[in-house]
Amino acid sequence: MLYDEVNEMLPDELTTVPEIDDLLAEFDTSGVDILEEPRIDFDKKLDETEDLTDLELSQDFIDKTNDPVRMYLREMGTVPLLTREGEIELAKRIERGQRSVNKALSRSPLVVREVLQLGANVRSGSVLVRDIVQPADPLMTDEAIDAQSDDLLKAIDEIDKLYKKSLTFRQKMQAISRQLKPKQHRTLRWGLARNTIAVSRGIQELPFSSSTRH
Repeated sequence: MLYDEVNEMLPDELTTVPEIDDLLAEFDTSGVDILEEPRIDFDKKLDETEDLTDLELSQDFIDKTNDPVRMYLREMGTVPLLTREGEIELAKRIERGQRSVNKALSRSPLVVREVLQLGANVRSGSVLVRDIVQPADPLMTDEAIDAQSDDLLKAIDEIDKLYKKSLTFRQKMQAISRQLKPKQHRTLRWGLARNTIAVSRGIQELPFSSSTRH
């Protein structure tokens, strides 16, 4: 199959790169080769005495070089396919990126307050723990759900204590001059850092479901 035939088959609404990728993947799975030009019959060679410099580019050839689908397919052909090692490295990079995002979000005061509010909602009964937590077993009994709820509230209470300590450290740091009392200021700064990390880890370890985290 030629590029021109692919271009003619494409519906007008098929314009985005992912949609074209899906179509090409289907062709590849079906064993259909997409060629830039028709296969040449090697038994019919050009006369070696023919002066190729006299050949002129036709308007059809110019149109082909300006065709966006043809240009896209040509560019895609220059991109090397991922090897197994490349796929593994890409997966590791994605995982590292997700961890970095989760770490940054878990240190945000806005996220911390949202987690504490969820704990308050669970305790008041306005939010059910089964709606925000990833269940260890879809067929959990009511007793197991109650136990999971207690564990969740204990973890959130611990985060609340650590977060309040962090706020205390921050207030004290603002009241103490770094130049006049550098040692005391440094101790408070280290305490704030330790509590911030502890809060971050506590939030990341909460068994929230994917929909709750988003």
